[in-house]
Amino acid sequence: MRARAAGIAAVLVLFFWSAGAAASGSLAGVTLGQSVLSVTASLGPPDLVQSTDDGQEWRWFDARGIDIDLLADDALFVHQVLIARPQSQGRPAPLVQPKEWALLASARGHAERTLAAAGAKREPEPERAISAWRLGSQLLVLEFSAEAVAKILLLDDASARRFGYLGAHALSAYRAPRLVRQAAVEYPKGAIRDRAQGVVVVRVVVSSAGAVKDARIILSSGNADIDAAETQSMRQSTFRPAHCDGMLCEGVFLDREDYSLDG
Repeated sequence: MRARAAGIAAVLVLFFWSAGAAASGSLAGVTLGQSVLSVTASLGPPDLVQSTDDGQEWRWFDARGIDIDLLADDALFVHQVLIARPQSQGRPAPLVQPKEWALLASARGHAERTLAAAGAKREPEPERAISAWRLGSQLLVLEFSAEAVAKILLLDDASARRFGYLGAHALSAYRAPRLVRQAAVEYPKGAIRDRAQGVVVVRVVVSSAGAVKDARIILSSGNADIDAAETQSMRQSTFRPAHCDGMLCEGVFLDREDYSLDG
């Protein structure tokens, strides 16, 4: 009887915990609509930043035991959160679960029963490798490998429709700016003297003619000389402009650079 009561209590804890996650729209501590810059306050600087046709991608590898891949808009608000178990030399790392949905590496049946018990509504999906679930105004997508959860994707309703999880895939009419030639800059002497290192991210506004309209730091390295050097590099670099519906248009390019004295 005591064991059964404990089991019921565990189910109730999972239900209310998952219901809270659904209401907040969060995964691995990242909330949809949150500024990606506030994520860096908890996870540190990203390992990768790139401007894609689908949005601004920010990635952290093995962030507290979980790979985290975010897709944000040009204003840096998060619209998608994708998580997976890190790989180390071809082998899975120790399993760390997101507190909202502890489903990584779970068997398909268990994962789907958990979502159904939490009140999620299953959406039709043409591919067996994917299972999509409605959670209020968000969609939670499970990606399977060998009938176990390999990745979990949380996305808002607009992104779900855009990427075909709720019907036909809408082809993107936007092509992001591309860096054609990056202007080289020397490692700042002041930073060398101070043994300063760090990751810096610069937001570059590229005009429809490919000119740099604005370049400013959105994530500082912690050293003013390094920040100034990378901003100068972007201002002197060459870009291909963005395309909107086949026409040249203004766009945003994000530049991430890791200044390290070790290499």
